[in-house]
Amino acid sequence: MHIILQKNIDELAQDHGLEAFQDSKVFEFFCNFCVVSKKYLGRFNPKEVTTDGDDAALDGIAVIVDGELIVNKDDAIQIFATHKTNLSVEIVFTQVKSSEPFKKDEIANFQMGLQDFLSLEPKLPNGRLNKDALAVFNVVLDNLKKIRNRRPSASIYYCTSGTYKGEAEISGAFDIIERFVKETDIFNDVEVYPIGRSELLRYWADISEKNEARLKLIDYFGMPRMPDIPQSYVAIVNAKELVENLLEDQDGAIKSSVFEENIRAYLGSDNEVNTSIRKTLKEGSKKKLFSVLNNGITIVAPELTLTPNSKEIDLTNYQIINGCQTSNTLFFCKDDLDDSVNVVVRFIESPKSEVSTDIISATNSQSQISKESFYGLYQKAKLVQKYFDAQNTAAPYDSRVYFERRENE
Repeated sequence: MHIILQKNIDELAQDHGLEAFQDSKVFEFFCNFCVVSKKYLGRFNPKEVTTDGDDAALDGIAVIVDGELIVNKDDAIQIFATHKTNLSVEIVFTQVKSSEPFKKDEIANFQMGLQDFLSLEPKLPNGRLNKDALAVFNVVLDNLKKIRNRRPSASIYYCTSGTYKGEAEISGAFDIIERFVKETDIFNDVEVYPIGRSELLRYWADISEKNEARLKLIDYFGMPRMPDIPQSYVAIVNAKELVENLLEDQDGAIKSSVFEENIRAYLGSDNEVNTSIRKTLKEGSKKKLFSVLNNGITIVAPELTLTPNSKEIDLTNYQIINGCQTSNTLFFCKDDLDDSVNVVVRFIESPKSEVSTDIISATNSQSQISKESFYGLYQKAKLVQKYFDAQNTAAPYDSRVYFERRENE
């Protein structure tokens, strides 16, 4: 097993008390937790969506109705008994192989499991989860008039610990699964996902590195909707509140994780730009002008919600992609901040990381940035850094080797 992937799996096992299970079963728990977490934002135990043993060629089933994970028939009946209509319904099916190869015969076996389940009268051996999921699915089919588009959606995941290369034979096997499920005419949308190591690493990072914050805005204006950017705002924010709500963790230290997508780390208090920022904050007459003297901060998040009446913005998994030097200097000068010190902040919602990279590249910086610095934003560079970190955990302190992805890390 890949060293970084194994560390992630061990972390899940410790979090949910799964250490007693065999490695292959823990990998099933891990994969099911990762893919279901893409669809369901609440907390759950991976055992709730993982089948027992080798049940009917399916390793995981989850039914999500109106954003809720429904695990039994009674809960399904209850959620459809409300006055709500146009409910979103998604069914997640998984097959998990702890080995690395994507094998045609195993993919075909997965199709057999799907075919058996969707027959609504399965002939293969079915454990508790399969039976409960089928009961829930039947309640869904009894309430199609309350479901968006009058049919549920299906997301089908085939997971291994290797790398999906899209070979014609394997890609064709997945196309056959998609065609079969679509031809049942049970689902409005059908998506089939071949999932390998790199996707699982990314999914786990999205889950484990989640950060949330709420911030009060002094004032703001919205920018027009743009491709791949559902909403964006330019706002004036009190600098002290910014530090307390977005930059400072519960122990009073700076949240270094919110700068992961920045080109470089904090360059230190001796840096010329940071010295100038600090000087401005310490001069009573100038710090009131901070919002016009400073270039401001840019924050990107896959999810943000603005409440106009209270002028509060909620951020999920936010990253400060421009303004790392300003943010760090504000944090280290927080004792000099008061109600008169404000800062301009741009909030951008974009689910696509490529857009963030484009924004970073295009945004003017107060400090000169070399072209090579942008390579640190690539996914491969992040994985190389994680590999070094994983190897260092088992190495003596004086023998550790570090990969500096960003300047001055």
